[in-house]
Amino acid sequence: MSINQQASTSLQNYIQNSTLFGNQTDAFNFISNSGSLLNNIQLPQRNLNIEGFSITGPPGTGKTFVICVGTLAFCLNSVTNRVLICTKTNAASHRIIDGFLKIFNHLNLNQFQTNFLVRLANDNNQRNSFPNYIQIYSHSPYHPTNVRVQSINMREHEEYIRNTRIWVGTIYQGEKFLRRVRISPNLVLFDEASQLNPPEVSLVLSRCNRLNSVGFIGDPHQLSPIGNIDRLTRDIMSYLTGLIPHIPQRINRTTTLNYQMRMNPTIAELSFAFGRYTIQIHNHPNTQNEFLSNSSNFTPPKSISQNLNDILESNNVVIILDTTPLGTLASSQTALGTSQFNPIEAEIATAIWNLLRLSYPNLDQNQIKIIFPYRAQRFQFPNPIFQNAGTVDKFQGQEAQVVILSLVKSDILGSSEFPGDQNRLNVSLSRAKKKLIIIGNRRALTSTNPQSFNPIFNFPTSRNNAVFISVNNNLMTELQNYT
Repeated sequence: MSINQQASTSLQNYIQNSTLFGNQTDAFNFISNSGSLLNNIQLPQRNLNIEGFSITGPPGTGKTFVICVGTLAFCLNSVTNRVLICTKTNAASHRIIDGFLKIFNHLNLNQFQTNFLVRLANDNNQRNSFPNYIQIYSHSPYHPTNVRVQSINMREHEEYIRNTRIWVGTIYQGEKFLRRVRISPNLVLFDEASQLNPPEVSLVLSRCNRLNSVGFIGDPHQLSPIGNIDRLTRDIMSYLTGLIPHIPQRINRTTTLNYQMRMNPTIAELSFAFGRYTIQIHNHPNTQNEFLSNSSNFTPPKSISQNLNDILESNNVVIILDTTPLGTLASSQTALGTSQFNPIEAEIATAIWNLLRLSYPNLDQNQIKIIFPYRAQRFQFPNPIFQNAGTVDKFQGQEAQVVILSLVKSDILGSSEFPGDQNRLNVSLSRAKKKLIIIGNRRALTSTNPQSFNPIFNFPTSRNNAVFISVNNNLMTELQNYT
């Protein structure tokens, strides 16, 4: 059996045996059967018919998994099927690539993927991009030490690139390859569609010469210039109607994923309170076991206080740290241009990051992230913490075992509209899988934005896996021993 035959059989078995929950089945069918509705339309120029659909879902509902499995099934339906997956950022493209690689590695198909999957990349060495034009991965791009990359020059391997089945890249990388290499997908998927706007999408679609279907995947309740993905789908379909006047029919379908598969249910409950989702969201049964102690032994330092132990304890999934008792010391928020930073909150976050590393020796340091609403806060952290810290906007679409959220705002006179934005909070609170630690000044935040922050600081009440801790001078002194 050839490698392609073996791969096709393995992938088909994997897809058939994959368990899809709730509306994931509809989303999978939207992608895997893209264009099938057009087969029943008897028209002389069927290739001028374009089908549009949208898939929305809260954080952790398996959007990336559905994209990967659905795309593979679509490619196996016909040897002529080609898919271009466009994202807003390189980080989102990495996540899609990683989703495919998990499937390939699970099936031991590393050789097969080099003929099937291509990551479109830039021709420069800027941070978060890649040299040359194209790279083929054999291991996860999230772990650079384990990556073996074969770089291929676009001009020398145009035919190879055109014959690839799946292309993944940013909007602008996709447009470049459509224009210069003339790749020809019949299905285009836009991931993190809430971050896109119609001109960007049009830039890609105007270059497609055999397009049958276009799909938009994302969460309209996360950070976005477009508030409604369904509206974006309709706008783009209207644009395509104007671009190709002969399109006689547009088919629009939409579904919302309703099973979250990533976070401990306590974290999900807090996060979804800010998403304003109109459907009931269920927790996958496996999320009940999302505790740090299941992946690493808990060995806290000796002679620590009960408060510090409560912060580190695996069963305490959501921890709210209120810096109000520190008084003027807690009001150390400082302006830096249009940004803000808070040295005291950075000091607390640094101590907790170090304590987590001591208490869970098997926990990868890259699985402890510190996020905040203001960019200036990042420069308060030393390496290696600096490499694992960033703004909420930067971490949209990413996840980690532990997330420490520093809200920064501690001035009762200023506005907290920016850190308290409902969509920004939805992203902030949904990055953690097993432990979420929130650091903030309750008095300042609830007095300037009670609608957003009262639910957070009141959340631990009557919940077994959530605790509220006041950071007084004694606890602050103890934390400073670990900075």
